[in-house]
Amino acid sequence: MQVTILTCRHVTDYKTSESTSSLHSPFLRALKTQDSKEPPCCPLLEQPNIAHGLPAAVLSYCQVWRIPAVLYLCYTDVMKLDLITVEAFKPVLSSRSLKGLVKNIPQSTEKLRKLVTTNEVQSNIYT
Repeated sequence: MQVTILTCRHVTDYKTSESTSSLHSPFLRALKTQDSKEPPCCPLLEQPNIAHGLPAAVLSYCQVWRIPAVLYLCYTDVMKLDLITVEAFKPVLSSRSLKGLVKNIPQSTEKLRKLVTTNEVQSNIYT
């Protein structure tokens, strides 16, 4: 068993010595438990960056109970979920733990766009 956790944060929460304007968002970083043997599909989260809230709690639980887990943290420059941010997680689908769960659907991008667009319309108070 391997736990995979997906979450997003705004790029302004990312701490680095570089200017955040030089970073191409969205981008992924990972944190993993000691028992996770599979290498993450992106660079590890650098210090002093931290995970927050429920994703951090799930990863901590997995660490304490020695459950292999990887947290993928997407830093994005938008405030709500959009197609580009969701597509940033595509490299995670190629991981060994998820490979068996993923189907190759030819219209996946179009279906994803429709889902995100529907969500945008429903959450817009001005429509």
